[in-house]
Order: sequence, then structure tokens, then C-alpha cells
Amino acid sequence: MKWSRKTAMPAAILCGFLLVGGIVAGASHLLRLPVGIFFAPGEGFEQWIENVESGSGTEKALYRLMQLPGGEFLFRRPPGEAVSALTDLTQSSDKSAALYSLRALEEERALNFDAAERDWQTWAERATDPVAAHLDLADFYDRRLKPQEELAVLEFVGKAPAGAQERWTAPQSQRSWLAWERALRVAAQFNLPRATVAQIYAEFVARYPQEEALYSRQLAFLLDGRDFSAASDLVARYRSAFPADRVFPVEAEAELAARRGSPQDGLAVYERSFEPLWPQQLIASYYALVLKSGMQRQFADQLRAKLAADPSDLNDAARLFYLYQQQGQIDSAKAVLNDYGDKKNTAGAAWSADELDTFAHLFESVQDVPEAARYYYALAANQSTPGAEEKGLVGLTRILLANPDQPLRVGAGNLALYRNIATMDRGPGYLNGILSLFLNAQDPQDEYAKEDQRASAYFHRAKAAELLAEIDSRFPDDASRPQLHASLMQAYAAYGDDNEVIREGTAILANFPRFTGRVQVAMQLAGTYARTNQTEKEFALYQDLLKELAAGADGVPIGSDSASYSKSVESEESPAPSAQTDDNDGSAAMTTAGRAARSREYAEVLDRYLARLVALNRLPDALNVLRGELDRNPQDPGLYQRLADFLDQNQLNAQEEEVYQRAIDQFQDTGWYAKLARFYLRQRRNAAYRALMLKVTAVFSGTELEAFLDQAPAPNRSLALEVNLYANQRF
Repeated sequence: MKWSRKTAMPAAILCGFLLVGGIVAGASHLLRLPVGIFFAPGEGFEQWIENVESGSGTEKALYRLMQLPGGEFLFRRPPGEAVSALTDLTQSSDKSAALYSLRALEEERALNFDAAERDWQTWAERATDPVAAHLDLADFYDRRLKPQEELAVLEFVGKAPAGAQERWTAPQSQRSWLAWERALRVAAQFNLPRATVAQIYAEFVARYPQEEALYSRQLAFLLDGRDFSAASDLVARYRSAFPADRVFPVEAEAELAARRGSPQDGLAVYERSFEPLWPQQLIASYYALVLKSGMQRQFADQLRAKLAADPSDLNDAARLFYLYQQQGQIDSAKAVLNDYGDKKNTAGAAWSADELDTFAHLFESVQDVPEAARYYYALAANQSTPGAEEKGLVGLTRILLANPDQPLRVGAGNLALYRNIATMDRGPGYLNGILSLFLNAQDPQDEYAKEDQRASAYFHRAKAAELLAEIDSRFPDDASRPQLHASLMQAYAAYGDDNEVIREGTAILANFPRFTGRVQVAMQLAGTYARTNQTEKEFALYQDLLKELAAGADGVPIGSDSASYSKSVESEESPAPSAQTDDNDGSAAMTTAGRAARSREYAEVLDRYLARLVALNRLPDALNVLRGELDRNPQDPGLYQRLADFLDQNQLNAQEEEVYQRAIDQFQDTGWYAKLARFYLRQRRNAAYRALMLKVTAVFSGTELEAFLDQAPAPNRSLALEVNLYANQRF
């Protein structure tokens, strides 16, 4: 491994070497101290010098013995001697590809850059990790200020597929991604032609075609360079890669048109593709451009004029509605819709299902729940349009569950819409009345009078449950059902109806195995079990969740502390009820460690489970849970650390040592040795630390040993000196 000036030999080792040198200077013992390593010239060079093993051929090629007043010491050879000796080694039977990198460094010291370049290229071709070796070659070109050659090497790295060690690494942390980012920095540093940067972006996106943010970056670059043809092609490719995205293509085309022409051209793109129920992000960007252009007054005048000429134009009404809404003029926005409805009813025109659905959503977007309910009801009563009844029922159910405590009253809306649907009056409880009309075949006036006296949040919840049962029976394939049931479960929890929470939560988990909010539902169900002292059911639920989530993460649900993981591992949650639990359910003991885990939900469930067991003084059961998870997921380093931390917190020292030993055997990772060493130091077990030190000194490289001692330094001078002697005997 390599040394550098900044990460050179630990001070403790160096001081120890010097001390030992003074002690044995007059003795027959020969101390090998690579003093010259600290004096090699050239920033960026020292990081390549290896700590070679004592007596090896590489040591002889790089160092020679010199007589000093204090004894014999090893010093670095001049570059010419080292190159010659390393050449002999490359021709021997035990030649190694790494020797070419060492010889290249010596050739750089000798300022023989052509020879160094050839050796760096040979190293890149023969190394067992060609990506890392090519990065070494790129560093050489960086030192030589040769950007074109550096970019060519970075292109090789950028196109390389992710290795096995990067399987769960987030794209932004992969070596290929970082190589492309470096290529962009090189191009900027040397002010290379825009064509070069354009090629880098094109290959960057080609390597990571599913990373949406890259398209946005490339688009900004192309627009800044006024390369409108390439920008148009990029938008087309994005549409092909992400056909479900309704936002970016429209925003990109509008920005392209505005840059190519004027803000009015950008607005024209929005207007051509406008939909009344656009995503809010797209609505915001549309009207941000309107406000940015300073045309809002002219825009409103034009829309009002168009509506005066054609009062039935739904798109124009929606566009004017959004203009007021985006400026915070909610009353004016609602007035646009009411005016549209008045004129339509006065003309005796029939309402289409699209109009009813649009108006219901628009009123809901400005929190006018009563008006939204009226239109959802009318939509549900539409028997002639396929899908209309289903949409209406879903909308009614959703707003009832979202607003259970709101005293719903009729505002100034026009009820003429319902002349051909039902007879009713404005007043408190009218929503209850229209629901009853839909759910019952009794006399409308009589039913309205009854429900008018019983308007309450409880009624809203009950009617929502009835509507949801109707949806379940008549529209079993509706995609909204899981979330509606989760919202109903939340409503039951708000009213403290534990039996209904348990019934509803159990049904959700059984009926909707792919629901993205099922973990949140399960955690709320577990909280109810805890509150009602049904601990065995609670713990069985945790066990099922852990097994399910670990399987979804390929048996590595937590992973390494330092790793960055792909978003594909994280659950893409839809809004779902959050777990509501009592203070005594142990949830307060949950940590934030789950945020760094590959499966955040797994970490949260595990923390919750352990906290509950500890709160109930069931420490052996908590330990069995951790051991069981480790047995089921033996490849997960995060679980080893969780178990070790748990054992340490509960002073189960003998078992903690066993966990570290097991992790060392499983992963062969030097970091676990350091963790075991720190454990010995905490326990003041110097003999065990000394034995471990002997072991790691025999197997670690120089840099690995340095990192080990940085993490677990010897606790006293005597042991530090002993450690330094061990290191000196090998290096």
C-alpha cells in the first residue's frame, strides 16, 4: 500500500523507530528505517511509495544500507539505480504488475516522463483492478498537464460498468460517475472547446440513462450554448426514457422555446399542452413564467375575454383559476369556477364527467371541501360515462377521511347543478344529505332532515367507511383502495377505536402486499398491539416485517456504515399514516441510524423491536432477535455492528468479542480488527491487544497498519514501543 507526505508513517511509529535506533545503535541488531521516504520530491509522488517488507526484492530495489554514526540505516536509492533494479525485478520469475507503477514513479523522479508514461500504461493494462489503475494513469496525465490524454483515460473509467463492490453504491458515488464529473472539471480548468464538454455530457448520460438529473444538467449546458437542435433531441430522448413524466418534458420544451425566441414562445408551449389537472409542479413553473414576464394582467384580460366569447371553455377557466391561485387570490379563483358553473346552468347545458372531475379537484385544491364534495357527488351519480362513478366515490371518500372534523356547510355555490340529480337545500349537514341520497333509496327530503341533525365527524368517518366498502365491492381493481384503507385506519386511530384499527390494519397487510405504505400501517398496528398489551402479536408482526424487508434488500438490509446506496433500495412511499404509539411502547428509543441503512424501514423496525424488548426487561429476547437476524443475513456488516453495540451497551463483553471475531472471519476487512482492538482497549486487556497486534502486523500492509493504529493506538508508551518494534521487523 502507499504512503504520502500528508498520510505518512504515524508519529508514534516514527518516534518509536528513532527511539529504538538510539537504543540499539551500538548493538549488533540492525534497525531498518526507511528515512529517505520522507524526502522524495514532487507533490503527488509520495502517495505511490509503498512500505515494502524487510528483506524483499522490492526493498532492495528502492533502498540501500548506509553507515551513519548511530548505526546502519536504509535510505532511498537515486532514481537511476532504482529504475535499473526494478527493471531486473520485472524480468524475474516473480514479476508483478505493480512493479511497473513503482518504476514509473522512479522514472518521474528522474524526469524521464516518456518512460514513465509507458510504464503507467503497462500498469493500467495488467493490473487486477483496471479501473483503479487507469485512474493512476489519469493522475499521471494530470501531473503532466495533459488534459486530452487525461480525458481519454477518464472516458475509459466512465464507460466501465460498476464492479461487484459497487453493487449497492449510489450512482453518484460510483467510480464511473466520479470519472465523468472529473472530466467536466478538467474541461473547465483548461477551457476546452464546448464540443468536448458536449461529448462528455453525451457519454455521461449514455452511461447513466436512468438518472433524470443528468438530463437537466445537460439541457442547461446546451441551452447556455444555444445548441437548440441538440436540446430538442435531448428532450425527445428523455420522453422515451421516462414516458410517465409529465413535468420535465413540458418545462424543457418551454425553456427551449423561450431561449430560442421570447417568453411568449415559452408560454405558448405551456398553453398548447395545458391540462386542467396538471401536476402542481408544472402549474407552478407555468405561472412562474407568466409572472416573470410581467404579463399577468394582460394574461388575465385575454382569458376573461375568451371566456366571455365562449363560457364553456374549460381549459381557459382552469388557466384563469390557476392564475389567481398562484398569486394567492383564492376568492377570485373560486369566483372563476362559480361563474363558469352559473353560466353553464343558466344555459341548461349538461355537465360532462371531465368537467365534474376537474371542478371537484380544483375546489379541493383551494380547500373548499363542500364544493368539492358537491362535484364528486355529481360525478358519482353519472351512470353514463365509464369510470365516472368510480372517480366520484373515491373523491368523496378521500375528502371525508381527510376532513373528518370539519363542520361542512354550503357556501355561496349554485345548487342548480343538482336539479336533475336530487332535491336539496343549502345548510349545515348538506354533505351528509347528499351522501345519504347516494347510499339510500329513501325519500330525499326525509333523509336530509335526519342527517341535518347528525352532522359530525363520526358521521363522516362512518359514511367514508360505507363508501369504501362500496368501492371494494364494485371496483376491486381501483388503485386508490390501499391508501383509502390506510386513511380510514388513521381515522379509527384518531378516535381511539383500537379494535377497528387492528381489524383494518390486519386486512391491509393481508390484502395489499405491494402497498408502498404497508410498513407504516404495520408500525401503527404494532403500536395498537402495544397499547392493548397484545405483545406477542406485536412481536410476531415485527418478525414478519424484518424477514420481508431483509429479503427485499437481498439479505443486506443495513450494510456498511460508510456506504452510499442506490435509491432503488429505499421504499418509494406514498403518503400513509404515520405510526402513533404510546410513550411506553419503546419507540422513543429508536435511533436515526436507519437513515444511513440500505433499507431505512428495516432499521426502524429493528430499533423499535429492540427498544420494546428492552423496555419490558426482556434482554435475552432482544439478544436472540439480533442473533437471529444475523444468522438470517450473515453478509450484512451493519448487523454485526448493531449486535456488537448492543452487547457493549449491556456489558455482555464475552459475546461482543465473539461477534468481532465472527465478523473478521466473514468479511476479512481490516476495519473489524480495529474495532476488536478498541474493544480490548476499553476492557484494559493489554495482553489480548498485544496478541492481536502481532497478528495484524504479520498480515497488514504498511498503510493498513497505519490506519489500524490511527483507529486503535496503543494505550501506553511501553506497548507503543513494542508495537513499533513489530512494525519495524516487517517494514
